[in-house]
Amino acid sequence: MLDIKHKEQLSAVRIESETLNSSPTLLAMDFLNDISNRFPEAISLAAGRPPNEFIDTTKISLYIDKYIQYRSERSGVGRDEIFAGLGQYGPTAGIIRDLVATFIQRNNEVEVNEKNVLITNGFQEALIIELMNFSRDKKAAVIAIDPTYVGLTGAAITCGLPLFVVPASDNVSEALAIGAKTAIEQGFTHLCAYLIPDFDNPTGKSLSEESRKDILHIAATYNITLFEDVTYRLFNYDSHQYSSLLKLDKTGCVIQLGSFSKIFMPGTRIGYIARNESGESGSNYKSIIKSFVSVCTSHITQAIVGGFLLDANTATTFNADRQAFCKNNRDIMLSTLEEYLEGVSGVSWSVPNGGFFLTVNVPFEFGEQETIELAKRSKVIVTPMQFFSPTGSFKQQIRLCFSANKPDLIRLGTERFAMYVKARSNES
Repeated sequence: MLDIKHKEQLSAVRIESETLNSSPTLLAMDFLNDISNRFPEAISLAAGRPPNEFIDTTKISLYIDKYIQYRSERSGVGRDEIFAGLGQYGPTAGIIRDLVATFIQRNNEVEVNEKNVLITNGFQEALIIELMNFSRDKKAAVIAIDPTYVGLTGAAITCGLPLFVVPASDNVSEALAIGAKTAIEQGFTHLCAYLIPDFDNPTGKSLSEESRKDILHIAATYNITLFEDVTYRLFNYDSHQYSSLLKLDKTGCVIQLGSFSKIFMPGTRIGYIARNESGESGSNYKSIIKSFVSVCTSHITQAIVGGFLLDANTATTFNADRQAFCKNNRDIMLSTLEEYLEGVSGVSWSVPNGGFFLTVNVPFEFGEQETIELAKRSKVIVTPMQFFSPTGSFKQQIRLCFSANKPDLIRLGTERFAMYVKARSNES
């Protein structure tokens, strides 16, 4: 099992945007794209993409037609008029809020009014809008667990928000409290925190039901707004599904951020912001922010997702094939790691119950140069965990992605990686 190393005594580190500008974290995406172009023959276990096998663009016109029929029946407006409207400007908040609200309700077992939903251009715009809204207060700050999704780090910089980073710990609520105390001591009282409770990117970890309740208690104690990223929630390979923070939220402190990139089609670039009935929506001001960022989200791609949701909102197994594919890939990767690395001193790995990623601990430092060396010599690309660390920590951890490739390439790529790790470990 994974044993992420952290300080015996947890402490929060304040990182300003000026410091982050020179961080390898911000260069990670460009670096990985560049190395993929430099070594096109290398198998990538780096990109957190959904499998191509389930992105069926031939159905796009069918999804649009299904949405047009639905909206025509609901509104009494003719199909031709609705179809023409897809090419025009429209409401900033979106035209599929009702369908997204139903989707959230089905998958979180919580009441969500469509008025509390804002449609965005993918997940990243949802995050940026929330942080821009937060940054209006000069005493605002962001708390994050280290390592964290690089998109959060970049968004905080874009919004000029200080980031209080706490090393990963088995007790996330304690880490959150430490981050809050440190921020408050330094004069920051308007606090938000970013979490991926289900199958975290990059670690692959999930929070227990008890941990989620403890986190909500800490959030209430320190008046922290929680941004819940549910990107990987529906890729669950276990029979048990923990409650979302949105479902458990009784005080209105949780804002759920999601997208349809992983479960449907990344090219549609449709995401959302949502709150439950216990929270004030604040959606009017967020719509104003969005109106100056992107005016509105494409009605054409909203219609595509709308047609998909008309199927997904009535089907209990709409994501079953994708989920089974990724689970099989995970199992192949785990069995290959065990075959080649079982018993190798200093090497261990996580066994995630879902998501796209697992983490490997190694007895040597692995960074940018090692990534290039691995791609060049072994023809496989992976991601150093330090790329996800605003503090530059976790230099002996590596993230592997098992979602994007076909099973035979997952095995071959993992074999190449494992043989490299074994050789390097024997040198250590």
